[in-house]
Amino acid sequence: MYSVIIIDDEKVFVKNICEVIDFAALDLQLAAIAHNGIEGYEKIKKLLPDIIICDIEMPQMDGFEMLEKVKTIPGYKPQIIMFTGFNEFKYAKKAISLHVIDYLVKPCFPNELISALTVAKSACDESRLNTSIEFSYNETQIMIFINDIIHRNSYGTVELMEKQHKLGISLKAEQYCLLRMHFTGGA
Repeated sequence: MYSVIIIDDEKVFVKNICEVIDFAALDLQLAAIAHNGIEGYEKIKKLLPDIIICDIEMPQMDGFEMLEKVKTIPGYKPQIIMFTGFNEFKYAKKAISLHVIDYLVKPCFPNELISALTVAKSACDESRLNTSIEFSYNETQIMIFINDIIHRNSYGTVELMEKQHKLGISLKAEQYCLLRMHFTGGA
């Protein structure tokens, strides 16, 4: 299931979306609703939803300003669907620069939003898959490296530092405890 937030100052428009779109049938959970960019940003920062549906023209902070702030949240890469009541090229161009999944002009048909949500879900799947593959690969490489340290007789300082840097880890004493034992003979 994917979490969704809707941010739009037009309460009637938001109500219509909630009545027309069956989020559960789309494997989506409506996590929150906000009615301006500041409120939206605070809810996004707290909830980190998978998909953001937002308007451009809003009071206090517009959708573009809000999304610029969202892009600074470390490690957070939501899928974004933007709405606007103004079919202006400058808005579309700015939306493209923010890597939005879809850009819809109000009023839109429910099937347009459902299509955009389906594309956003696919992008979420791809993002999750890539993240888990990268994590698994890095964890495996770290385990091989530690195992290599344990079973090798020596490691040159330069070689050790290069491998740490390549894996993005540090073997400083406060982060790891490495015990190397060598058993000889038998009784």
